[in-house]
Amino acid sequence: MLFEKLYRQYMEEYLLEGMLGDVPRKLLKVSTSIQDIPDDPPYGFWVDHSGNFTPVPMMGHSPRAEAIIARSQKYYNDRGIHYAPNPSPYSEMYQNNWIRVVCRNGAILYNTGRKAKKATQSQSKFLNFCKELYDMREVLQSDVFN
Repeated sequence: MLFEKLYRQYMEEYLLEGMLGDVPRKLLKVSTSIQDIPDDPPYGFWVDHSGNFTPVPMMGHSPRAEAIIARSQKYYNDRGIHYAPNPSPYSEMYQNNWIRVVCRNGAILYNTGRKAKKATQSQSKFLNFCKELYDMREVLQSDVFN
């Protein structure tokens, strides 16, 4: 009983940053296999730090982020751990090392939330795979997608 209480307290106080990283990917409904990448380029993707991804239709980044965050919140709340995500879905995703990707005008554009922050090695592999698969010219880090 005491251990459970201390564990919850520890999780709430010290591990709130990066919470989405601890949730099983199956519960987040993201793909963990490169074989699941659509044959035709979607509007974009959300990609986690390990290269797991979810395709996103046009105007779908916010709803998809909100769904991932809601599933994470439920996962932690079901375990008695209070999880209060950032009110901005994009900020929450970026804080948890996800990148927002858009396939547009012959390029793969991605945003990490901060210019100085680069994609992880797994994210870079995913981006380069998509570049080749969709016959795009380049992969660019960009703050502007519109």
